[in-house]
Amino acid sequence: MCDEQGHPLAPERIHRWAASAQIPGLPNKADLELAINIDPNGISHPFDLALKFDSDSAFYTHNNESVAKYGYRDPTYGFNPGTYMAIVKIRGKNTGTTTFRCRIVNRGVNEKLQITAL
Repeated sequence: MCDEQGHPLAPERIHRWAASAQIPGLPNKADLELAINIDPNGISHPFDLALKFDSDSAFYTHNNESVAKYGYRDPTYGFNPGTYMAIVKIRGKNTGTTTFRCRIVNRGVNEKLQITAL
């Protein structure tokens, strides 16, 4: 996660696909071991980019380990109202290595995130 100019605001981390199995026996390093295969068949595969509860002003990024330790509110990966850039790298057998960016606008409490692919 970066500021609007692309300067990192938090350490890089491995995230998870929405379809990934939940980890049995946390706190194993399951995100590295629960890869999913993306077949070239046109079926979409959503992934978890950011999460914001309506009652919170900040949004969060998370993975299985941070959920086990902090719930969905890992303070190292919490981002207050503002505009951010997520730099996402997807790596896999059928995807090769692909990098793309999303703009995330957080307007605060009781506001949905606005996420736009760049």
